[in-house]
Formats: sequence, C-alpha cells, structure tokens
Amino acid sequence: MDNIKINSETSVLIIDDLVSARLLLADMMKDLGFKRCFQARDGEEGLHVMQSTPVQLVLCDFMMEGMNGLEFLQALRAENVAQVPPIIFVSSAGDLQSVERALTLGANDYLVKPVNFRKLRAKIERALNYQQVAYGA
Repeated sequence: MDNIKINSETSVLIIDDLVSARLLLADMMKDLGFKRCFQARDGEEGLHVMQSTPVQLVLCDFMMEGMNGLEFLQALRAENVAQVPPIIFVSSAGDLQSVERALTLGANDYLVKPVNFRKLRAKIERALNYQQVAYGA
C-alpha cells in the first residue's frame, strides 16, 4: 500500500459476529500495515467502539445477530455524517440485492467471503485514497 498513509495512528474496526472471521481479517490488516485493529461482534458494539476510538476504516459483515451491517451503517450515518470513515462490507451474502442495498446506503465497497487478500487490499486502497482526496484525511 505504497500510496496510502498508514502509521501507528491509523486504525481499523472489524465488525463480524464470527470470531474466526474477525481474527482472519485482523491478521490481514496487520499484514497490510495497520497497527491498531479493533474488533466488535455486532453493529451496536461497533458503534460503541467508534464513540471512544478514532477509526480510519471499517470492515463490516452484512448479516449478523443483533445490529446487522446495514443497521450499523444507517446508525453511523445518522450520528455524524461528516466523520464517517470508509466502510467496506465483507460478507458471505453475495447476491446483487445485498450489494446494491449496501452501496445505496453509503458503503464504500463490498467484498464477498471467502476473502481474497489482493482484492481486499485493492478495495482498501481505493476507499482510503478516495477518503484522502475527498476529505484531505
């Protein structure tokens, strides 16, 4: 990720109800240079993390028990639109309707599980580059 600024302050939040999925994504984030990686088991817990911790990227499952990914995205956008970090859905729901709903509600991108490292990297680069250009982040 040569063209993306990742330093010790850059942090990512992984929201997924499966521990194994969170741990896999956390390992991938470390391989990409993210030093600060937070985890949440559903959207509600993710919102609590974001209230106390600056996050520059969110990787979120689409279907979860409790507050699902779409509900998380809607709640986050309703709270503070100006400070929403890039959100990439990472989910086993790969049908066109799910992808369109996520993108229509403001997700930056969508990746279908199982996660391919190169595709994930490309989507993160695109989302963070857009954030840097659009908001000077």
